[in-house]
Amino acid sequence: MNNRHHLLRLSSLLLLLLLLLTSCASVPKLEAEGGRYRNTKTGITYLEAPLCYKAASYQQSKAVARISEKKVEDVVLYQINDTLSPERFLTTARFDLFYAEGTTLPTLEEMDPYRVHLGQSDAITVTFSLITEAKDIAALLSLYAGELHFAESEVLWVLMNVEKYELRFESEEFDGLYYYLDYYQCSEEVVIEEPIEDPESFTHRFAGVEVTVSEYKGQYYAAYHFGHGILRDPATGICYPAWNLLSPYVEGIEP
Repeated sequence: MNNRHHLLRLSSLLLLLLLLLTSCASVPKLEAEGGRYRNTKTGITYLEAPLCYKAASYQQSKAVARISEKKVEDVVLYQINDTLSPERFLTTARFDLFYAEGTTLPTLEEMDPYRVHLGQSDAITVTFSLITEAKDIAALLSLYAGELHFAESEVLWVLMNVEKYELRFESEEFDGLYYYLDYYQCSEEVVIEEPIEDPESFTHRFAGVEVTVSEYKGQYYAAYHFGHGILRDPATGICYPAWNLLSPYVEGIEP
């Protein structure tokens, strides 16, 4: 009886595997054309969205297409939900977003987010805080759209203790899509330095930002002070000061 039970169980597993492989193989294959993926049956060409866009979910029972390339495991694309048309948006099981050529991705402002998830990812994303205060969301949008920004290479990361989080902006109009930004909470103040010639008459790079001047071995440096938070666009690497806006939301979170 034990051997028979074992054989039945093994047969069931093999049948399930066969069904899964058959199901995947029956999903239309997209033709890869230099970063563009074309469905020859529908004529729709999909592009992979920038890293600041992610799908919020996927419907496992609604596989729409697959990407098959040499030396790379097939990637199955799914319908996101019943709201977003699969002819415009698709996602992988890892929530990477693909959009149809000719579809315009909304800017963060156009998404008009009504809440923001602050969390961290480790296999799955865990939300620690929900930001629902309209004034705080508006402030985040204003900072991201503002003129104060700098390259991540300008930040003296090695001199700071930094905890990395992610912000997922959620929209009612674009239900099923998230706009992603990285957020860094720094124990020390974020300072951007640049060499200057004349400490008395140099042009301030960041107008309205507190600046201090120091001298080292005959070279003067201007140091701009940006509080304890940094927003980072994962698609471009550009950083924006978040000052201390999100500090209350990360207080009490276990490291």
